[in-house]
Amino acid sequence: MAGPFSLPDFEDIAVRCAGMLAPAIYRRLYETAFNAPDGFIVEIGTAGGAGTASLALGLQHSGKSGRVVTVDRGR
Repeated sequence: MAGPFSLPDFEDIAVRCAGMLAPAIYRRLYETAFNAPDGFIVEIGTAGGAGTASLALGLQHSGKSGRVVTVDRGR
């Protein structure tokens, strides 16, 4: 793991972003981004952004270069 940090509070992320999934899912998204190779992560269906925040934090905490690109059709 890169740098000193503590794991995000995934329950807080879910609440602040009006997440529709269980906090454990956001943790898994974080871990997936943390362990992903450098590059782009594409998310389809942003909704409130809890998944996006989890992916971005995982990528940031990994110390790798990359970006999270997310799209949503809106309402």
